Amino acid sequence: MKSAEDEHFQFAMTWIEGGNDKGWTIHYRPKHMPMSQDFSAALNFIGGFTEFGECPEFGFDSCWWRFTEFRNGGESFFDSNAEYAHRCFDAHVTNFSLGIRNLLEANAIVRKVGLHLLPLPKAVRYVATQPAQTGIKLRPSTAMNISKGSAPAVQQSDDSGFKYDVAFSFAGTEREIVEIIATRVRDAGFDVFYDNFYPEQLWGEDLAALFDRIYRREARFCAMFVSREYAERIWTTHERRSATARALAERGAAYILPVYVEQVDIDGLPPTLGHISLAERSADDVADLLIRKLSSRELG
Repeated sequence: MKSAEDEHFQFAMTWIEGGNDKGWTIHYRPKHMPMSQDFSAALNFIGGFTEFGECPEFGFDSCWWRFTEFRNGGESFFDSNAEYAHRCFDAHVTNFSLGIRNLLEANAIVRKVGLHLLPLPKAVRYVATQPAQTGIKLRPSTAMNISKGSAPAVQQSDDSGFKYDVAFSFAGTEREIVEIIATRVRDAGFDVFYDNFYPEQLWGEDLAALFDRIYRREARFCAMFVSREYAERIWTTHERRSATARALAERGAAYILPVYVEQVDIDGLPPTLGHISLAERSADDVADLLIRKLSSRELG
């Protein structure tokens, strides 16, 4: 019947009539997947949402839906709650994500005093699933995979036990070229951590803890873009320390994939580590090499 979207969600309104069901269904499709635990908790807090594994409104991807039953107080259709249902749908573009944001902000405020407005997420414990001599792989002990027919959550992981195939670590000065590479790798079917792909997941989070978890435990590889800016900035230093701690735990197995924007000595990054240079290769070349690297690990 209708469709709309805002920065974070796509919405579709359909009419359902069959059996004892008669009314309107609003379908909700997040634009950025996987959905964070806080967003999922906010939907659960509001209530009335049901996950649909194969929604025809969104190319048979998963969605959430809510149903409004048709009610008629008179003999005419115009005596029903149809106008109310349409008004509610039309208000989604300006109000739904805003309401979710306000709910998350309120939850962040009460967290500071040890309270929780939203349900606490399930703890995820990581355990080694490979002998140390072959490199440590970390697998969530609680399955939180996103798949058709299962509820999305932030701890998505593939059969390897990692949430991401590759995480990109870079200074803001390299964002343009990194976005080209990250987009190509994602479009090739790999799970990519690049911050602009996950605005909802990062919003309101403790980024120091989140980034440490990603670069130290949750990615199969870390593509590190080395430059003077990268060496000097606080956040990239934090990411690099987490990545090098992981590389040490891997005991020689490949983890950090250096891409040199310029030749700079980086603490914790040995000059003997195999690398590529943007002085010699284009963004497309780097993307092709990274896709081949990830594909070889998939086949192996």
